[in-house]
Amino acid sequence: MKRLMAMLLALLLPAAALAGEGAWFYPALTLPHSEMQLLTDDQLDRIAALPSKEIHALVEAMFLAAAGVEEHAELKLWKTFRTEAEKEARGTENAAYRARTLPWLKAAFAPGNPAAEAEPAALRPAPTPEPTAAPLTQATAAEEQARAWTAEDSVAAFRDNVYGQKYLAQLETLGGTDARRCLAVTQAVIQRWLAELDHDRLAEANPHYQLWIYAPGMPIDYPVVQCSDNSYYLDRLFNRKKNPAGTLFVDCRNLPELQDPNTLIYGHHMRDGSMFHSLTDYDAGGFFEAHPFMVMISRDEIHLVEIFAGYVTDSRDHCYDIALSDEADMRAFVEAAQEKSDFNAHVEVDCRRDRLVTLSTCAYNFEKARCVVIGRLSRVWYRPWEME
Repeated sequence: MKRLMAMLLALLLPAAALAGEGAWFYPALTLPHSEMQLLTDDQLDRIAALPSKEIHALVEAMFLAAAGVEEHAELKLWKTFRTEAEKEARGTENAAYRARTLPWLKAAFAPGNPAAEAEPAALRPAPTPEPTAAPLTQATAAEEQARAWTAEDSVAAFRDNVYGQKYLAQLETLGGTDARRCLAVTQAVIQRWLAELDHDRLAEANPHYQLWIYAPGMPIDYPVVQCSDNSYYLDRLFNRKKNPAGTLFVDCRNLPELQDPNTLIYGHHMRDGSMFHSLTDYDAGGFFEAHPFMVMISRDEIHLVEIFAGYVTDSRDHCYDIALSDEADMRAFVEAAQEKSDFNAHVEVDCRRDRLVTLSTCAYNFEKARCVVIGRLSRVWYRPWEME
């Protein structure tokens, strides 16, 4: 899928707002846990010299390897399933693979602070006591095992997957001779990729700028804004000029920087496939399997988004509530979303500490229908004081 970042910024922003292909920095290179220190100066220089197009292709390849399936092939496969049991078996298999590759994605974005998720709980505990814990089930046991997996386990999973094998072969040409050096190359590529976004200049161009959202393999690669009026960006571009395409925006009721238990982001369903049009594709069997992740990038934090629900609804749906008061309220929210979802993501949500994001666009299934896709936020990087 084509990337829209460079084109969009070239059209909508002053040239200085994009760092460009020549920009190169390693703010995390000298931090204690950076695997990039394993690479030689020549290897780093080679990655620095790669054109933007090749860097973007490597990032796409990483997410394809992490998902383990390709969109068209997976959609074709799911059309052959005749029973729910077949779909569930395939979904479980894919989820088990993603659990092994998830540590790789987190490590790729966190070269300097691997404990990025050690943060305070987002919600107050439920007001009523929890029941006595039930015996460990097969599902929860698998989840506990997944939490112990490492980047080395991810490489082992890649070696058993056709897309993972292709990805590792690409890393090898850049110095990825073993698991640690593969991760070092990946971290360097990610840093090169992130260098194309200058958040300070984006904020100078538009003070309403909040973050950048990127969905691998999908034409969702845009800046996200927030202001006090939810109608303002319905027909204004990032440069605030009138245009029916509008701009992706955070609900004005939300706190900035994804601080709320549920952050709402809106975008138009454009007929040309841009903006949030592709969210409606999640109702197709197999589409989620190929697109289980998104990334949200701000100046001070990076969040990996694990999609866990998607469905068509209306504006009265619980998903439009941002004031989830406690753990019980969050659990009701999550269970309702999973029950209505067009797919079973097999993603465990910690209803006490996790934060969510709900992406919303128009749908045409009935009058005033809306399509929503909901994800669990994993903070995989934050700006340490050394980088201020």
